[in-house]
Amino acid sequence: MADTTNFEKSVIKAVHKAGLSESHITVAISGGPDSTAMLLALSRSKSETGISINGAHLDHGIRGEESKSDAEYVKNLCKSIDVDCFFGAVDVPSLSQALGISLEDAARRARNRFLLEACATQNSDAVALGHTANDQSETVLMHLIRGSGLDGLIGMKLLSTRVIEKDPPLRVFRPLLEITRTEIEEYCSAVGETPQIDSTNFSDDHTRNSVRHNLLPALENFNPRITEALNRLALSAGRDIEFIEEALYGAWTAAVDVEEGIITIDLGKLTNLPESLSYRIVRKAIGIIKGNLNGITLDHIEGVINLSKGPSGNSVDLPEGVTATKGYDELLISETEYNTIPLPLLDNEYKISIPGALSIPGWKITTTRTKAPLKYPQKEETNGGRAWLHFKEKHSEDFLVIRGRKPGDRFHPKGLPGEKKLQDFMVDAHIPRMWRDRIPIVESTSGIAWVVGWRTAEWASPIAGQASIEIRFTRSHD
Repeated sequence: MADTTNFEKSVIKAVHKAGLSESHITVAISGGPDSTAMLLALSRSKSETGISINGAHLDHGIRGEESKSDAEYVKNLCKSIDVDCFFGAVDVPSLSQALGISLEDAARRARNRFLLEACATQNSDAVALGHTANDQSETVLMHLIRGSGLDGLIGMKLLSTRVIEKDPPLRVFRPLLEITRTEIEEYCSAVGETPQIDSTNFSDDHTRNSVRHNLLPALENFNPRITEALNRLALSAGRDIEFIEEALYGAWTAAVDVEEGIITIDLGKLTNLPESLSYRIVRKAIGIIKGNLNGITLDHIEGVINLSKGPSGNSVDLPEGVTATKGYDELLISETEYNTIPLPLLDNEYKISIPGALSIPGWKITTTRTKAPLKYPQKEETNGGRAWLHFKEKHSEDFLVIRGRKPGDRFHPKGLPGEKKLQDFMVDAHIPRMWRDRIPIVESTSGIAWVVGWRTAEWASPIAGQASIEIRFTRSHD
């Protein structure tokens, strides 16, 4: 009979390394060799780890009588070691058909939902899954086949957090990641267990099974220890990622502002970062707004990076309603509802004569020479409105310039003692961040005379009843 000590020592080491000593753990049990060995090793080593455990078993509704046999085996196994088990059942084939997704994807979703429910019911700190060193090597290969980036080389982690839609995060513990299937089978034999065999594991209909039965054996012709080599690659990539993540933390803190539904990235700081960090900042921002990174590819990230280098006002659509928008000095990642800007895009500078009329995209503008009124209308914000401007004789104007804001703009708001950065005025005036590039600026040779719809300049303020220039902005749909 094989010695069980080394196997259980490896599991004990994994518990301590994951920081789960003294924790309560839900153990996902299919009834197969991997989960059976994991359950028994965790149970037999409780005195060394201080953990308490419960089981969780899900019938996927795929294998008929085999599934019933699995459930009965798990029930008897848990009873034999005095472990309570949470049972569930889902008709995965029907779920797959109803959602229009693959059987694998439907099974994954059902399993995640079930494990969340099991952990909540059992008040667990984490769920233990029976992924092995062989599973790890298969995962790395699958990620390579799909064209994954560096993160994909990590494969699975000993302890990770799984975010499932809007539910609380699920902590996932994998104590068998450094143990091979051969060692697991030997352990089961040593403790006198004959686990269930899942017949679907022999089918090549699923990607993982095909990799397991066809690709890995082919690679073993070049390197008989390919599983060990791929696992070393995962560990090495994981160490490098830890270093990059530390650098990312500092870069993120310096360049990113997170608000509800919108993330603002300082383009000055983003463009000065190494590509590795700039790509990761964009990727992380999308993940936060979207809630996950499902469906986000390198093409999406590169599209946003290219957007950040292009003209202000452009945007790109990302999966599930996420939008990236280029401001003049910032990149905005937002939910679709936050990107509904009630102002037309200002894509040029325009001159308007005094008196005169001008039509630009979204606006009709007129200027006349008149007398300033006794009372001024309320600010009209996105509807533009009217303003009366007065210029000293030596700065008399024949025309005004209509434009969007520019880096370095300064403005002396009416009623304040001095000028300030236009950016600071917009912040103080609570102008939404996404609107600021589209608010028209009226400029004379003396500077910014009117932030349209919001405030005129102190130096351009007219005197009631005296000569002034009336300028009117009216929204149009031309």
